[in-house]
Parts: sequence; C-alpha cells; structure tokens
Amino acid sequence: MNMMNIRFIEEMLIGKQPLRYNRHINKLHIDMDWGKVAVGNYLVAEVYSKIDPETYSDVYSDRWLLRYTTSLFKVQWGQNLSKFVGMTLPGGIQFNGDQIMQQGVEDKRNLEQEMISSFSLPVTDMIG
Repeated sequence: MNMMNIRFIEEMLIGKQPLRYNRHINKLHIDMDWGKVAVGNYLVAEVYSKIDPETYSDVYSDRWLLRYTTSLFKVQWGQNLSKFVGMTLPGGIQFNGDQIMQQGVEDKRNLEQEMISSFSLPVTDMIG
C-alpha cells in the first residue's frame, strides 16, 4: 500500500511522458526528453484520440462504424416497411418490416455492447 502511495505521489510530482497517436494518419508523437531513453529500450502504447473527419476521411471507413450505421439503416428501413404489412408486390413478394427492424435493433444492441466491452477505457474511480 505504501508503494502505491509513493507511486501516486511520483506521478503527481513528476508526471507521465505525454504521448499522442492518431491511427488514421498512423503517427505517434512522443513529447519527451530522449536523453532519458537508453538504446535498446522499447516503448509500448495503447492509444485513443479524436480526429477531424473533414481532414482525415479514413475515419468513415472504420469497420465498427460501418456495421453500426448498417444496423441503424435496418431499424429505419424496418420502420418504413412496417407501414406496408400485408401488401403484395408483383411476383407475390411481401415485406416483413418487423423482422428487419428487430434484426437491426439486435445488431445495434450487440454493437453497442461490443463498444462498451472492447473499446471503452476502464473505470478509474477505484485507483489510489
């Protein structure tokens, strides 16, 4: 417990080295005195950042975002088609808007749970 308190005090007084990374432009910025690092040492980083989608349009090709957008479209499309239940199209085809909407809602729920469990930062209120 004392070591944790000492480490916490060191963190407050000395601080951590600021690191910045952007995965869409694939750049890691390390703002530190390079004299502190010995040759042969490794730096490992887990990064999170917000970027401007107007400048870096690669943001819109994110796989999770595409799947989430598709689920939202399914929900909206299902709501629109649920107005035409029982209507027969040429060829004997009938819409099932409720099924499409339920599938979209389930996909959306699964993706939101995936975002919470995989991509969210851990809760830090228990540190210290």
